[in-house]
Formats: sequence, structure tokens, C-alpha cells
Amino acid sequence: MKFRLAFCLALVGAIAVSCKMNNDKRKSFSDVVEYNDYLIDHIDEINEIYMLALDTSLSFEEALIISDSLVVVCEQTTDDIKGIQPFEGDSSLAMQALEYTQFMKLNGKKHLKDFLKLEQKYIESADLSEEESNLLFNQAEEMIQKMDKIRDKELEKVDLVQEKFARKYNMTVID
Repeated sequence: MKFRLAFCLALVGAIAVSCKMNNDKRKSFSDVVEYNDYLIDHIDEINEIYMLALDTSLSFEEALIISDSLVVVCEQTTDDIKGIQPFEGDSSLAMQALEYTQFMKLNGKKHLKDFLKLEQKYIESADLSEEESNLLFNQAEEMIQKMDKIRDKELEKVDLVQEKFARKYNMTVID
């Protein structure tokens, strides 16, 4: 009798845990490559928009619009990443992708716009002396180099977490 009671309690407990685990409605992945690609594709899209905003063939207004779209894409990406389950309990890659997304959102809201305004001021510097014009050019160069350096460091963090994640799940990362 005690055995049956213990067995029934264990069965009810297992069913309760099972039901609780199935309540997670977030998107799940059973394939490590699909999980990885889902996250990296979002990062790649963000990077493409960032680079497009820096395209010198665009007008100032077009570049600002693209900078705004970078913010919108980062917000959507944040929602998308928050809408997935960790892969086999490991959320390290998703969390690093989320951190990068937040970094790029700030870039789109502030730093990229500051750079574009400085660049526009330089382009419109016909009335300035050569010295003032050179100063603006140097400021713009310093700003973009600083932005790119910080962005590269943030991307490196993603790469490092991705490499560790790939080793853990026997996945090959192809650049």
C-alpha cells in the first residue's frame, strides 16, 4: 500500500513538473545551429543597418532615418531574443546578443546621430577657414574611430561567447 501511494505521488509530481515546463510559450530550438543562426542573423541585420547609416552616398536626412530604423530594429530584436527559450538551459549566447543589441540601440539613438551631425557640419563647412574645417574633419575621424573600436569590442564579446557555446555543443562556427 505504501509503495502504491509513493508511486502515485511520484507520478502526480512528475506530471505537475511536466505541465509546468510546457507552460513556457517562448520559441524553442531543438537544433543548436538553428538557435545560433537565429541570434547571429539578428546581429548581422543590426550591423548592416549601422553600416548603411554610415554610407557616404546618403543624404544627411536619409542617414538619420536609417539611424532611427537601427533603434527600431534593436527594439524588435530585443523582443525577439526575449521571446526564445535558452538552448538546453544555456542562455549565454542569447544574453550576449541582447547586450550587443542594447549597445547598438544606444549607438543608434545617440552616438551615430552625433557623428552624422558632425559629419554634416564638416560637409557644410565651406564658410569655415581651412584650420576650422580640418578640426571638424579630425573630430569626425576621432569619433568614428572611437565608435568602431567600441563596437568591435562588443562584437568580440559576442564572438567569444559564440565560440564557447559552439565548443559546448560541438558546433562549427563559419565566418
